[in-house]
Amino acid sequence: MNGFEMLKYCTGFDFEIIFTTAYNKYAIKAIRHSALDYLLKPVNKTELIQALERAGDSKKMHASSKITKLLESINGVKPSERTALPTIDGLNMVDTQDILYCESDNNYTRFHLQNGKTVYVSKTLKKAEALLQSNSNFFRIHHSFLINLRYVQQYIKGDGGEVMMANGKYLPVSRNNRQDFLNRLEKL
Repeated sequence: MNGFEMLKYCTGFDFEIIFTTAYNKYAIKAIRHSALDYLLKPVNKTELIQALERAGDSKKMHASSKITKLLESINGVKPSERTALPTIDGLNMVDTQDILYCESDNNYTRFHLQNGKTVYVSKTLKKAEALLQSNSNFFRIHHSFLINLRYVQQYIKGDGGEVMMANGKYLPVSRNNRQDFLNRLEKL
């Protein structure tokens, strides 16, 4: 049986999961099973050591994290959502709330993050949009741009208009998407 099948028989046990596989196609499924980490074979020794250290730290903080999650639930705070971005080196785990915007580059997408870094992913913008569809903060303003509405600083009128993002970048809004975009901004 594979690791996912084995997990069905492990209910009631308290442990952390670190998946190791030669295939990156199971990453999302691993995240849904609350995996602590996802290592691609051949396993990098440093990454394995870091994952094991996090597992030890996780055990120490287990009770406090349960309390934190309970308080977040009571107060209506949504826990941070994480997304696995497949890159040439493996998977980059990012908090979706840290994504400023996504920019199309043919069959690739650049994920621009709040910390100024850019993650280059071999997915079309349409696939990136599907990946982020569970987060209502994202909106497709143009055939080349998907933005996080949390980071819109200003809308500037024009043919379709443009938005200024929190990092100072100006992005075009297509004429076709303008009205839907303005309606979404009014609901924020």
